Amino acid sequence: MISFSYPDERTLNLPAEARQRLDAIKARPTTISVRPIQFQNLATLGSQAQLRITLPGLRQFIATTTRIDRSEASKVFWSGVLDDQKSHLFFTVVNGDVTSVIHTERSVFTIEPLGGGHHVLIELDQSKFGPDDPPDVNSESQPSQNQDINNIGTKGAKDDGDVFPSIASVSVIDVLVAYTQGVANASGNISSLIAACEQSANETLTNSNVNAQIDVVHSAQVSYNETGNTLTDVTRLQGTTDGHMDNLHTLRTQYGADVVVLLITHGDFAGRAYGIQVNSSGAFCVVVDDAAVGNYTFIHEIAHLVGGLHDNDPSGTYQHGYRYAPAYWRTVMAIPLFANDPVNRIPYWSTPNITYGGVPMGTTCCNDNRRKWNERASTVAGFKPAGGQPVVTITGPASISPGTQGTWAADVIGGSGSITYQWSVRYEGGSTFQNLGTNQNQSLTFFEECTLNDLKVVVTRSGQNAQDFHAVYVTGQGGTFCKRGGEESGTDEFSPTSRNICPAPKLSQPLQPKHRDQIRHAAAG
Repeated sequence: MISFSYPDERTLNLPAEARQRLDAIKARPTTISVRPIQFQNLATLGSQAQLRITLPGLRQFIATTTRIDRSEASKVFWSGVLDDQKSHLFFTVVNGDVTSVIHTERSVFTIEPLGGGHHVLIELDQSKFGPDDPPDVNSESQPSQNQDINNIGTKGAKDDGDVFPSIASVSVIDVLVAYTQGVANASGNISSLIAACEQSANETLTNSNVNAQIDVVHSAQVSYNETGNTLTDVTRLQGTTDGHMDNLHTLRTQYGADVVVLLITHGDFAGRAYGIQVNSSGAFCVVVDDAAVGNYTFIHEIAHLVGGLHDNDPSGTYQHGYRYAPAYWRTVMAIPLFANDPVNRIPYWSTPNITYGGVPMGTTCCNDNRRKWNERASTVAGFKPAGGQPVVTITGPASISPGTQGTWAADVIGGSGSITYQWSVRYEGGSTFQNLGTNQNQSLTFFEECTLNDLKVVVTRSGQNAQDFHAVYVTGQGGTFCKRGGEESGTDEFSPTSRNICPAPKLSQPLQPKHRDQIRHAAAG
């Protein structure tokens, strides 16, 4: 059976490069402590149903596997849950090098390779990853945190069912990961880091029963001098003829990558997406390497491209992250509220339909990233479609005043030949969609104020179908916000004393770089 030990750092004969990596890890603002860790019988990991793990300063934990993937000879993915039946961990092993994340009730640990068979266990201070947006972001949509801490249960996550139709099959989003020379130098094993990016992303999606998975179809080192400005870096990444990383667009087409991610060593923020709810031409983001896995920034940025928003973003409708401060957890799209915020990010997406420790992980009106994933995953997974399959994206206003006519367009890429369109609408409170027009553009007037409605379009091209959904929030008179009470979450979070206001959305698929994500970040080595 695999076992763990913590040798004295002074007894280790570290190669020079490994020593430099260790010093760089110690210097990170997010590092609370770092200790060498050694594995015995690591080769047996792929056959272990349980692991016994003792963490410094904490008790021994028993982890039970939830998934083992040995589909590639050089890789093992091991995922599990601790004996509290709530906290998660995973191990990614590539050619004997381990990258891992371990969550406990109040702490987060990562394991990184130093090279030469040496590894370290790092206790993270996630608050030092900082806010996911600069301080001027309006926090109007932040949900209430007045739930009674005495009502917190001890059971793990529980799925209570869907309130929105999910995609019938799992959509696989193909990703091209590029990285700079600095990232390669800072990593003890770049292949293990990239594999852990994929596994950590899929852990979040699996935990929340999202009908999507991430597949890294190719990785490549680029010749690029990082600027330290994530806006500059992501703009150059997306550009096709600016002389910066232009070869990545050829690789994207060659490998059919729906999304392109660039790993960098430092930036003004730990990540930046090119836009929110983009189409294929905007599916680019940059991520700082040491935040990619331990802070879930890799999948956080991809989620922005899908359409997810932070918990305190004043735009949008239901697609925000969620935090529950009494139990010290927040979902992937929720951000720290202040310096040294003790509320840790956990590998889940907001949704009112899954409980964590007995607490719903979102709200119907404002905090349901899972719904956005399930609506948009098939569209994003078709950005670089195989065999010319069509992909459709609805563009148009996400909010509208009552009695005002809006117009939405169905933009189709992929496939060939003529296109047929079928629009439909589901009004808030309805259970079915009502057919509308059959043109590329659809105009509609909503009259019921303070409601959240759903547009859908189904297109057919050369016998192949594609669909997309688009939420439309109808404001109060004059574009005012509306308090929403009596939601179906079954908690007290919509009581008269709670502060739950569905934000008035202002989002309509920007393709210019506008998202500034994460922290002012120090170089990782």
